Amino acid sequence: GMLGGTFAGLPMNQLVSLMAAQGGGGNGLQTLPPGLTGQTDGLTTPPPVSDISRYMRAISQLESGGRYDILGPRTASGDRAYGRYQVMGNNVGPWTLQHLGHRLTPDQFLADPAAQDAVFRGQFGSYLTRYGNPRDAASMWFTGQPYERGRSRTDAIPGVHRGLTGEQYVNRFIGGL
Repeated sequence: GMLGGTFAGLPMNQLVSLMAAQGGGGNGLQTLPPGLTGQTDGLTTPPPVSDISRYMRAISQLESGGRYDILGPRTASGDRAYGRYQVMGNNVGPWTLQHLGHRLTPDQFLADPAAQDAVFRGQFGSYLTRYGNPRDAASMWFTGQPYERGRSRTDAIPGVHRGLTGEQYVNRFIGGL
């Protein structure tokens, strides 16, 4: 679980206590809302924005070579991935609503680099917050499962990742940092 792990070199329970004691300060850490201790809810402070930028570069290189205008191949269901981070079309509406406050169509999303970046920051950031580490976050991005459950999953979509396992994807992501 979360409490057994470390984040920024500190045990999770120590980090939560430190954050509460410091009140956030000017150090980029955000304080948990009153009543949330992180002991049972799995919430942690998001990583620094500088790390998010590294994750954005690494995932975008894997997914699109860094290009915002990429359309992925059609899946068996007829869906496809859109843009720099290859967000599946069926996620575009809900994720843009969640992270931008309004729903975009896949075509609007493809034409809006700022929206693509904001959705990646928000969604990947939520995975970092939930799991506390970039390995699980990258696995969630690729497989929809944290690393231990997603590492053996294989991408069956024709194209750049066909046959790639979750473990291989995460290793390439880490190598790209």
